[in-house]
Amino acid sequence: MEELLIKLLKNGNDIEGALKRFSQDSDLYISLLPYAIEEKIYKNLDQSLSEGNIKDAYENAHSLKGMLGNMGLTKMYNSDCLIVEALKKGIIDDGVKKNYQLLMAEREIIKEIISEK
Repeated sequence: MEELLIKLLKNGNDIEGALKRFSQDSDLYISLLPYAIEEKIYKNLDQSLSEGNIKDAYENAHSLKGMLGNMGLTKMYNSDCLIVEALKKGIIDDGVKKNYQLLMAEREIIKEIISEK
């Protein structure tokens, strides 16, 4: 297994499960990693949360949930799931803000791991 994948695995991500979804094609998986941490959707989520726009925040968070789940980025996925569940109930509270901060902190860790390759 490539060094990058090992680092992601050691960080608590489900790389083995993700690779199963990618037919064990680690090159394809690695090529798609940058899209999982791409700026735009995170900025859109941040903006919609800041504006209190539950509908848009839910759509952004839900899109992230699918992508993060498929990529096996477990910590980010878990934080995002909690955001999605709250937004589904029409709630933007301190819990959502805390989980958004956790999501973004883990995103920075993933960005760092990817940049080390």
